[in-house]
Amino acid sequence: MALAVGKKGIVLGLEPNQYVYKILEENSKLNTEITNIVPLPFAATTEDGEFVFNYSDASFCNGGFLSQIKNRKHKHNYELKVEGRDFQKFLNENYADRLSQLSLLKVDAEGYDKDILNGLSDLISTYRPNIMAECYKRLTKEEREDLYDTMAKHNYTVYMNEACKGACCVEGDLGAPLEDHELKELQNALEAVKPYLSEEGLKAIEKEGPYIIDFEGDYSTTTIGNRECAFSIYDEKGILKCGIEQAYRDGKTTFKKPISCELYPIRVTKYDHYEALNYDRWSICSAACTLGEKLGVPVYKFLKDALIRKYGEAWYQDLCNEIEGTN
Repeated sequence: MALAVGKKGIVLGLEPNQYVYKILEENSKLNTEITNIVPLPFAATTEDGEFVFNYSDASFCNGGFLSQIKNRKHKHNYELKVEGRDFQKFLNENYADRLSQLSLLKVDAEGYDKDILNGLSDLISTYRPNIMAECYKRLTKEEREDLYDTMAKHNYTVYMNEACKGACCVEGDLGAPLEDHELKELQNALEAVKPYLSEEGLKAIEKEGPYIIDFEGDYSTTTIGNRECAFSIYDEKGILKCGIEQAYRDGKTTFKKPISCELYPIRVTKYDHYEALNYDRWSICSAACTLGEKLGVPVYKFLKDALIRKYGEAWYQDLCNEIEGTN
């Protein structure tokens, strides 16, 4: 990490454990000609103060602020008093001139990750850094869902890895299905979206238009050579993303993306008097399924915003009540 940002960047390393901090401090002195590591002897907390951390071993090597999680069977029985600092306040007071360059938050806090991220909520909303966070194995289902919601409320997409790399934007015979009302929305957004698109995507749209009528008589977005959607773009890691959504996030358009894309892997089949929602089981989503199982987040909660966008708040609440057996 320090090598990636180099001498002109900065890595802030937090270690409240007084014994482990000495190691961090010594390591930060290595390779100073090409790195810039600042060791900090406190924990990121939501307020300043003294806190008791629990460790699994007498050498105090593995532990954290475990009194905050519901599972008391964590077997971390060794206590150590540490200093905690309101980290958002600390950053604003000491690194205000560098916050615009905030690019990564890496959190591994034995279940306290959610609280740390909530404590940094304003900075996350403003600067939108990449986030690497742990889903501690002893969290309850409710706590796992809370951790997911902490990320989702900032409109982050949660990945366990990058296995699919946006494959649903490529695989298949057609582009994204479009609803009738989306045709005009897409057309109106087109000029704002064009600067985000690839040269190949622009050529396909110039030739075919932003959408086509497929062999079933339905509308779908134009594709590049019958492969990826013309509105898809590759990022620096080779992952496909939506150019429409990028323009939306930058405030260039009010059209977020086709609802079929936001709902995926749920597919909607329309009948005369109702619509059927089915999970589209596909190997490219296996990594997301594994992550959802690990976090304890079922697909209807993962797609909460999309389902509300499609059917409304009241419908979504009825769905939750039906699934969860509540009134």
